[in-house]
Amino acid sequence: MTEESVILAVFNKGKFEIDDTMKIESSFDIDNVSTAFKVADIVTRDDKSQNKIKAKWSIKNSNVLTKNTGRVYLIVVDKQIYKIGGSQCKGGIKSTIDSYVNALTGHPSPNRYGIHLMIREELNKNKKVEIYMIKAPKIKVKLSGLFNNYNEKYISAYKEMESICLKEYKNRIGNFPIWNFQESNKSLPQWVHTGRNKLSKKIKKA
Repeated sequence: MTEESVILAVFNKGKFEIDDTMKIESSFDIDNVSTAFKVADIVTRDDKSQNKIKAKWSIKNSNVLTKNTGRVYLIVVDKQIYKIGGSQCKGGIKSTIDSYVNALTGHPSPNRYGIHLMIREELNKNKKVEIYMIKAPKIKVKLSGLFNNYNEKYISAYKEMESICLKEYKNRIGNFPIWNFQESNKSLPQWVHTGRNKLSKKIKKA
């Protein structure tokens, strides 16, 4: 089994502080996935924005990008799946990915903040970062509350699909994707929390 060093970095006062403690134990090529389709490339951003990356959308159909149905998304680096996630946030897959590419502004979660900078560092190594999506179809179900049964509603079982994708990945590889920290019962690197805390303090002072 081959190992590949993964260089992580936090942007701090104009310098990247390197942390090479994480390694890829094995890989899963996106070409082996038959249900996903590409929606975007992630590229470097070197303008005046605080954010270091941006999305270059492969699909021009805004309905596909913004439709409010559940979805599983895959962050892929040089054809290897680095993260599997699921979302049903309003605004579709565009909103989901925007939460990553805009993670150095506002109040990002530690996960979004960290992966934003991890993506940038992969791009700095001339690696290709892509976003793939698996659509979760809407199905009709009857919902019950504490006291009443309600009319049939359409829902997307995106969370169940995400779990299936993670299980299939682990069954084949033996571990979860490298950026699925929570599923792997691993903590985010300390530099993520340090950098995000500095960002939050900076925002509060502004």
